[in-house]
Amino acid sequence: HKLTVQEHTSWFHNEYINNQNRIEWICYIDDLPIGVFGIKRKNCKSKDAEVSYLVDSKVRQNGYAREAVIGILVWAADRWEITRVIAEIHRSNISSKRFIEKLGFKNVEKTGEFLIYRKELLV
Repeated sequence: HKLTVQEHTSWFHNEYINNQNRIEWICYIDDLPIGVFGIKRKNCKSKDAEVSYLVDSKVRQNGYAREAVIGILVWAADRWEITRVIAEIHRSNISSKRFIEKLGFKNVEKTGEFLIYRKELLV
């Protein structure tokens, strides 16, 4: 069925706003949003997490994503004691694959249209 606004709002509140195992940051430059960066874990005892990022194409190649993702990883290691992080990237997203590899992630698995990258963190 077609998703209603009420269903989407409920999902958003449950998955994002009220979920203590997921954090999303919106990054700004001069009051303009340039991207969304996040991390989520399965539960509060998990030492594994998944990082995500979405950057406005107009500001790519300026180091903003690198700074934000490194900041998230440091935050997660410090606050949640995360020791391993994955990134799930569509096979056709060449720039995202290059980006995550530059951050030290290694491709460890292929699942359908996606590649799973993993990085061990030092706590």
